[in-house]
Amino acid sequence: MLGRGSGRTAGERLYASPALTVIGLDATPLTAAMNVVPPVARARISVRLAPTQDPVAAQDALVTHLEQQRPFGVPVAVTRRAVSGGVRTAADGPAARAAREALATAWGREPILQADGGSVPFAGALQRVPHPPEVLLFGVQDALSGLHGPDERVLLDELARGVAAEAELLGLLA
Repeated sequence: MLGRGSGRTAGERLYASPALTVIGLDATPLTAAMNVVPPVARARISVRLAPTQDPVAAQDALVTHLEQQRPFGVPVAVTRRAVSGGVRTAADGPAARAAREALATAWGREPILQADGGSVPFAGALQRVPHPPEVLLFGVQDALSGLHGPDERVLLDELARGVAAEAELLGLLA
């Protein structure tokens, strides 16, 4: 993550505010590394936006910044990919209250609501239509789930309770 002096924790920076993360790096393999500057290096960058940010303007600003960083005249090439904006869903609507009730029934205790950064393009699109529906996004996980990591896992008990919570939610919304 880039940035400093924000006074925010890494979690707050990743999930509640804009964040830039290098998610992939391609350069000389370690087994072939020598004490020379590699001829080519590539990186894949993920940018998470706050819900109010314009994704096209953010991409334009990042591309401009990267293209201006040319130490020793090294060429920089940027491949643009599709963008989508950040999404903020309400936690106080009727469907959200029903979801909390369904999760509490399935787990036997109140759920923990946690902001989670990321882009969910279809959720943002649904929020922009006339008479937008209430959008719910919830996942069943614990602190050791390793969400979206190489060691991600879901315990069978969590999966069963997640299915029960979804069935309960559909019943409450019917």
